Amino acid sequence: MTKLGHDVRIIAPRFVAPYRKSSKNDDNDAEAICEAVGRPNMRFVPIKTEDQQAVLCLHRIRRGLTKERTAQINQVRGLLAEFGLIILKGVMPQDDGFQKSWRMPKTACRCSRAAY
Repeated sequence: MTKLGHDVRIIAPRFVAPYRKSSKNDDNDAEAICEAVGRPNMRFVPIKTEDQQAVLCLHRIRRGLTKERTAQINQVRGLLAEFGLIILKGVMPQDDGFQKSWRMPKTACRCSRAAY
């Protein structure tokens, strides 16, 4: 849009909301934006480059994968607890994490440790 000669400025929605007079709809939003732009001390959001947007996308994806991993670990921990295997909280390395962190509850069956 700037290549076409327009002055592009982005306003955060939280700065426009105080200028909305009644319920939220397109007409009231447009009127509130016009009112907010005319204010001399209005703060605008800086426009991001494509590289900045790409980095933000990667951060969002990573945060989502971390949430999914945590949910899956908690689900496995809960299912194992139903069978009497208690696993410590936290992400553990695959090589020795399970062997060092599990403990047999007092109500568990009299199976040998090798069975687990």
